[in-house]
Amino acid sequence: MKILIFIEGNILDQKFEPIKSSIKKIQTWIENGAEVEYITMNSGFVELKKMTDKLKELGLSAEKIHAKQNNEKYTEIVENEAANILIENQDNCENDKCVGERLDEELKVKSIILDKDFGIDHLPDSLDELKAFNEENI
Repeated sequence: MKILIFIEGNILDQKFEPIKSSIKKIQTWIENGAEVEYITMNSGFVELKKMTDKLKELGLSAEKIHAKQNNEKYTEIVENEAANILIENQDNCENDKCVGERLDEELKVKSIILDKDFGIDHLPDSLDELKAFNEENI
């Protein structure tokens, strides 16, 4: 199972510090068999380098950080990476619509859109429970 997570507001804050227990949660998903990759709203070289270095420092593989290139859309990144689950929060939304809300339903990507105060540390450890997670339970 492949999980794509927006870094900003879910894993790292604006000062590139980890948010709550987000690192432990990601490590748990990886231990449970998930392939975890990341999406960032940053596309500048310096910001990407800082983010990569910070994730490595925190013990996460930073090889798979996806950033928009030129006119690419976030929906295209999710489609191209064949994600099973997309995790984002309200701060990651563009034009009043989050990426998960703009995905083609035929892709069958589970979209989890978190309130900015919720945090991924509150999500289930079990990948099956994560796949079935309902934001209405927040």
